[in-house]
Amino acid sequence: MVQKILTIGQLREAIKHLDENDLLALETTNLDTGDAQDLYPFYIDVIDGIKLDDGTEVREVRFCQMDNVQKHRILSPDGFDIRMDKQNFREEEIESEIQAFVARFEEQGHYSTVQDGRRVQIALEDIKNHIKVVAVSSGF
Repeated sequence: MVQKILTIGQLREAIKHLDENDLLALETTNLDTGDAQDLYPFYIDVIDGIKLDDGTEVREVRFCQMDNVQKHRILSPDGFDIRMDKQNFREEEIESEIQAFVARFEEQGHYSTVQDGRRVQIALEDIKNHIKVVAVSSGF
């Protein structure tokens, strides 16, 4: 059964027979082409103070799509992101990003850092052992 949902009350009524084990996915459909896409996972954003034309004040509940791909930060031996313009990388990008980072130091011949108060030079072939790849949470 398809039912138009405009209010939280209508949503509650539509799902009253479901339980905590049932899965939830929202689907968006391009009405011109019929192409559908699931908005899964998603988060809910509640916006206070929305005024309707009749002066009634309501809260608006927005279902917002979340990225479903695990992202990673790649940290230099100093603990900083290896790129200033991009901090989150997909799994398949990690190796090439590390290679590009190492390539930035080829002319110098080493990576220079400070550890325990002393200047340390890390050989280019060893930089990978000093880089940290950290999984990033979705933030919600």
